[in-house]
Amino acid sequence: MNEVLSLEHVEVPAYEFEDFYPEHLAKDAAEQHKNSAFSSTLSGLAKVAPLKSLAVKSSKLLNKDEDIELIRSERRLEPFWKIEVKRIINYELVQNYRTNVENPDAKSVLIEDASEEIKVNTPQNMNIQTSYISFNVKEICQRDIIFSSVIDGMERSHVHESLLQAYLKEPKYRSKPLESEVIEPSLLQSGLMQRARQKLLETTIINAPTLDEKTVIECLEIYFRPVFAFEYHHKKDNRTAIIEVDGLTGKVIDNGTSWFSQKANQEKMKSLLKDVVSEVAGSIVPGGATIANMLLDNKK
Repeated sequence: MNEVLSLEHVEVPAYEFEDFYPEHLAKDAAEQHKNSAFSSTLSGLAKVAPLKSLAVKSSKLLNKDEDIELIRSERRLEPFWKIEVKRIINYELVQNYRTNVENPDAKSVLIEDASEEIKVNTPQNMNIQTSYISFNVKEICQRDIIFSSVIDGMERSHVHESLLQAYLKEPKYRSKPLESEVIEPSLLQSGLMQRARQKLLETTIINAPTLDEKTVIECLEIYFRPVFAFEYHHKKDNRTAIIEVDGLTGKVIDNGTSWFSQKANQEKMKSLLKDVVSEVAGSIVPGGATIANMLLDNKK
């Protein structure tokens, strides 16, 4: 069996989304939610539409504006991956074919270009009214197994694929080639390849001789979406809370993530993305890492 790797897109394109929800509105939204951010119970109630107003009003009674101060804020670009990998398997399968013979006078059948005649079986059973022939054939088959997904680059369970897909499908959200400092993705080689490999290998091919197999990385792209983060300090309780505002949809998360310390500029991302291609290739096809690196070096 020959196993071949095909990279339709060798270089990994990197894009950043432009702000759709402006920063000044994000700051206003954070100010409106800063009280509830310090009340975990009320924050939970705020997610239920009928109780949202009550939760916000109650939190203001517990947390006064003068007790809460903004200590830092940032606009950050958070990563997510778009990947599509296809496993193409060509194999042979011997099958027995049966077909009716409509001419009652036919005693044998010679299939065009075949060397031997096939004897016609005359029905012996009263329930079978039509003669037939039965013969073996070799089927030349191809099966395509596809892994296609959009995955959060920070591996967070609350960032669902449906949300990331919506960014890509909505025409009003515009992206451009990456030119800014970004949050360095934690999901590089390990998680990305494990998911692709598991999907590609979970489908069992029927027990038959395999002619050849090819794995095609049809799409591998990384995107960065804007998120506005605001950290508040409660002076009386000496607690902090982070509010995040989506720079595309304007959605507010009042129990945001801690600050990401790992940042990457264009040069660092370029180096990381080259490593990703090598690791993806090597994990899917033995020897693929060498092939990918050679192709990347030729692109220079």
